[in-house]
Amino acid sequence: MTPEQIEQALTQAGWRLDGGFSEYLIVGYDDHASILAHSWVWEKDTHVFELSDERTERVYWVHSIPTPWQAKLLLEEYGSPSQEEELPGTLYEFGQYGYAS
Repeated sequence: MTPEQIEQALTQAGWRLDGGFSEYLIVGYDDHASILAHSWVWEKDTHVFELSDERTERVYWVHSIPTPWQAKLLLEEYGSPSQEEELPGTLYEFGQYGYAS
């Protein structure tokens, strides 16, 4: 997916976009969660997106774009504590991800 396609998919799923990081990150947000599309996955065949909740400091990786409400539920049920010292993609590479659809 291109960055433009990701932005369109996020908007269609109900996310608001924060364009302040557009060179290296696409950010969708709402009142309960955020979804991040890192630049290192924009042109890959397998797409992964990072869900996060700053209030609970939990993250969860998914292979499809959920609605904000679905993201909130996924984070509550499956989210792991965020580890800010990890490099982008490290949690995903270690298998801390799910298959939201």
